[in-house]
Amino acid sequence: LENKNSLFMTKLQFILFFFSLTFSLSAQDNLRIVEYEKKQLSKQIGTQKNDYPGDSTIDVKYYKINIALLPSSTSIKSDVTVKLLFKIPANNFFLDLSDALMVDSVFINDAKTSFAHGKNILRINLPHAYSADDSVTAQIYYNGSPASTGMGSFTFSSYNGEPFVYTLSEPYGAKDWWPCKDTPAAKADSADIWITVPQNLTAVSNGTLAVRTNNLNGTVTYKWHESYPIATYLIAVTATQFTTHDLTFNYKGYSMPVNNFLLDEDLQFIPSIDKTTDMLRIFSDCYGLYPFIKEKYGHVRFGWGGGMEHQTITSVGYFSEELIAHELSHQWFGDKVTCKNWNNIWLNEGFATFSAALYYQQMYGNRQYDSYINAQMNYALNAKGSLFVKDISSVDNIFNYNRTYAKGAVVVYMLRNILGDTLFFKTLNTYLNSPDLAYGSASTEDLERIAEQVSGKDLQYFFSEWVYGENYPMYDFTWDYEKKSDSTIVNLRLSQLENTSPLFFTMPVQFKVYYKDKERTLSFFNDKKEQVFSFLADEIPQAIEFDPENFIFKKLFNTDNKPPQSFELMQNYPNPFNGLTTITFKIASERKIKLKLFDILGNEVKTITEGVFPSGLHKVYLSGEGIASGVYIYRLTSDGIELSKKLVILK
Repeated sequence: LENKNSLFMTKLQFILFFFSLTFSLSAQDNLRIVEYEKKQLSKQIGTQKNDYPGDSTIDVKYYKINIALLPSSTSIKSDVTVKLLFKIPANNFFLDLSDALMVDSVFINDAKTSFAHGKNILRINLPHAYSADDSVTAQIYYNGSPASTGMGSFTFSSYNGEPFVYTLSEPYGAKDWWPCKDTPAAKADSADIWITVPQNLTAVSNGTLAVRTNNLNGTVTYKWHESYPIATYLIAVTATQFTTHDLTFNYKGYSMPVNNFLLDEDLQFIPSIDKTTDMLRIFSDCYGLYPFIKEKYGHVRFGWGGGMEHQTITSVGYFSEELIAHELSHQWFGDKVTCKNWNNIWLNEGFATFSAALYYQQMYGNRQYDSYINAQMNYALNAKGSLFVKDISSVDNIFNYNRTYAKGAVVVYMLRNILGDTLFFKTLNTYLNSPDLAYGSASTEDLERIAEQVSGKDLQYFFSEWVYGENYPMYDFTWDYEKKSDSTIVNLRLSQLENTSPLFFTMPVQFKVYYKDKERTLSFFNDKKEQVFSFLADEIPQAIEFDPENFIFKKLFNTDNKPPQSFELMQNYPNPFNGLTTITFKIASERKIKLKLFDILGNEVKTITEGVFPSGLHKVYLSGEGIASGVYIYRLTSDGIELSKKLVILK
C-alpha cells in the first residue's frame, strides 16, 4: 500500500532537548531495558478496540465469493462459501461482517441454521457440537449497500458516465463487503471470486480468469480463481470499462502474463507500465522467483490516490516507476509472506519502500539508490514512536508514512549494511522460502531469527533498538592525536546524546581516515554511550570522517573532521540554559588550563575548572544554580593563550 499524498505531508518541527549530565550505562543494561519494552509492546497485540484478530477458534481453508454488483442501486447481492475446521470443540463460531449488510440466511453443510448478526460480527450456530479438527462448509447469503471504512473498502463510483466499482480492504475493510475471518495471518489455502456485472463492464480480481459466462440477461459473470494461499485484505474486486495492455514476463524458462486493465487516460503511462517486466526480473534475481508465477501479475486502475498490492493484481490510482516497483515488491513482502499482525506492518511497507530504492540501484546505479535512501531518512526524522506499531486501532497510525514506510525502509537498508549483500539477500531468500513462513505470515522475531541463523551474528541489539525502540542516535564525534617518537596514536571519540528507549544505540561504525596521499576505512563496534577508539598511524591524518557511506540513520552534531588545533574552545550546549550546560575544549598536548566564568562587566563569577589536562577532547559541566539570569563570558586560559565565548543563563 502506498498513498502518494503521504510523500508530501507537512514536516513536523524536530526539537532537540537539552544535553544534560548523564551516567554511564553498560550495553547489557541498555539492551535489557529495550527488551523489557519489547515484551510490553508484544503483550498489547490484539488488545485494541476493534474486531481484530477475528475468531481464533477456526482455521479457514477456502473462500468462494459470489457477488453481483448492482451499480444502479449502489448495492450488492452475494453469497459466500467458507470451508473451515475447528481448532477446539465448538457449538458455534463467528465471522466478521459489517452491520451495514443484511444477512438473509446461513447454511452449514447445506442445512439451514440460525445466526445472530450485530456489532460487525456474524455468529453462526452449529446444528450439533463439533470436535477439534472437524471441518464444515458454511454458506452465507446477504445483500445491501456496503460500508466504506478505512481507506475506502468498497466504493461505487463512475468514470466517463459508466459505473466504476472497486475495493481496498486493508487493514479492516474486508468485512465491509463479505463475511470472513478478517486478520492478515488467517490465510485461506485458495479462493474463488465470481463477479456478476452489467455486460458492458469488465470485472477484475485475483489469480486467473477461469471463465467469463454470459448470463443471457444483460449481465456477465467473471469467475476468477486464486490457487495460492491468500489473506482476506488482499482479495479485491474492480469493475468498469477497461482498455487492456498485456505484457509477458519470461524468466529462466518461465512465462507469465502481465495484464494491465487501464482507463483511457492511463495510456500515456504505457512506457512506465512496460518497465514492470524489468522490475519482475530484478526482484526475482534478488528475492527469488515471482511468488505467483503460475498465475499472473498486472495492474488494474481504481479511484484511490495511491496503490494497493492486491495479490497478483495491484490496484493503482496513477503510474510511476516508484509506485509500480513498491507495489510489485509487495508480492514477496506482504503477499507471499504477510505480516502476522498490523503491529508488524513494517515487514510489508518497510521492505516495499526499500525495494523501490533497490530497483533504482539495479536499474540506474548507486547514485539513485543513495538519493532515494537519503530522502527516506529525511522523512524518518519525523517518525514518532516505535517501528512496532503500538496502537493498531487507527488506520492512519498503522500507515504513518514517516514511521512505517520511511523508517521501515531505513531499517532494512541498515540491516543490509550490517550483513553485507551476500548474507543480506541470503537472509531474505531464506525468510521468503522458509517452510513455516512461505505463503504464510511472519513477525519481526521470525525475521530476526532467520537473519541470525544465516549470518551467524547476534542481532538482538539491532532489532530491539530499531524496531521496538524509538528515535535514532545523535552522535558527537571528535578526534585528537598523540605524537610518539616513532608513531602517532589517533583517538576517535564518539558520544551520543541520551535517548529514551534505548538510552543509546549499539551499532557497528566506520571512520574514513584521510592522509596526504592515501585513505583508509576503519570499522569498530560502538556499544557504549561514550567511547574512544584508538589506532596507530604512520602520519598525522589530514581529516577523519565518521560514517562516510551514511550507513547509519542518525544526526551528527560535530562535523569538523580536521585535525585538532593546539587549543580550541567550543560553544556550550545547550545555550541558553537554566539547569546544566556542557562546555567542551580541545588541547593538542598536555597543559595546565583555567576555565572561569565572568559577568558581562568582566567580574569573575566562579572558577569552572582548573588543573593539568592531557591532550584530547574534554567536557566539563556548568550548573546555573545560584547564578542570576543574564549574559556571561566563559574564558579558557593556558600559557598566555586566552579563548572566550558567551553563554546565556535563562530562568
